Amino acid sequence: MKEDTPATNFILFCIVSVILFLESIYTLILLLNKGIYRKQILSTNSKLGFDIVIR
Repeated sequence: MKEDTPATNFILFCIVSVILFLESIYTLILLLNKGIYRKQILSTNSKLGFDIVIR
């Protein structure tokens, strides 16, 4: 078997880093779509999110 050279280790490290970076960006976008953009206002006095209406 061939031994791993520093060049192959560096290329593998770069590929894995890019994949992890893209996955984290994708996760952040999904969280923004679920949380911030769908914010429901509690009342006119407080601007907290996700009000539960008790009837």
